[in-house]
Amino acid sequence: QSLHLLNSKGTQEKLTAPASRAAVLAKDARPAEERIRQLFVMAYSRPPQPEEVRKASEYLTKKKGEQSAWEDMVWALLNTKEFLFNH
Repeated sequence: QSLHLLNSKGTQEKLTAPASRAAVLAKDARPAEERIRQLFVMAYSRPPQPEEVRKASEYLTKKKGEQSAWEDMVWALLNTKEFLFNH
């Protein structure tokens, strides 16, 4: 399962689709911190820790909040042990 998420063409296609969660979050006008919190609740069923919000916000700022940055964040969350073993 872990290798499938890391290497799957299907997973990549879903992450980059025009209607993907990353695309929706990238187009959302709310502040990035609110969208980050929503993503963590969706992925982990918990709000992010302050440090997680800070790091995610810094990454989005560096990447100018583009859809590809949100795709990276969704992919990263899906491939954590917390996601893989708690769901």
